[in-house]
Amino acid sequence: MAKDILIRIKTEKKQNLKAALIDEFSVYSIADAQVARIVAQANISRGSFYTYFEDLYDAYEWVFELVMDEIHHDQFATPFEATIHFIEGIRTNPYYDFLKKYYQVNESLRNTHINHANATNFAVHTKQNLDTKWWLEMLVSHESIKEAFLQPENTAQIINRLTTVQDLLNQKEG
Repeated sequence: MAKDILIRIKTEKKQNLKAALIDEFSVYSIADAQVARIVAQANISRGSFYTYFEDLYDAYEWVFELVMDEIHHDQFATPFEATIHFIEGIRTNPYYDFLKKYYQVNESLRNTHINHANATNFAVHTKQNLDTKWWLEMLVSHESIKEAFLQPENTAQIINRLTTVQDLLNQKEG
């Protein structure tokens, strides 16, 4: 977990660090990322990097959470509408390269490193007693987004599938 000192650094310095991390993790996997490139771009010392983060995985978690917060800010009536809107604008998303690298390689590295159960795991769903419809919407939405990054040529089919699943879920409710 990023250290508390990050809260106290100047906004400009934090933005430079965020931009450097996004750039690094958009091109390189977590395993291939280098602190040297990050600190050079962010214009901070190597010591400062380790004052803010334990390691590259910690830095990745920090910037990943910032990106997730930003991309989840839009409000839509349903998760499927939000997902369709996101997929339709995927190529112009400022985090496109970062997210594509996430789905290509960093998702697996991250999950292995933090060694936690994926939120889409059935056992986690059962244990947390989540609403089944909400869980299914989240599962289908996130898998559709992943597919849109990994197979962009299938965007029309992905959106069609989302619409079909939404219709099926709505019929089941009625």
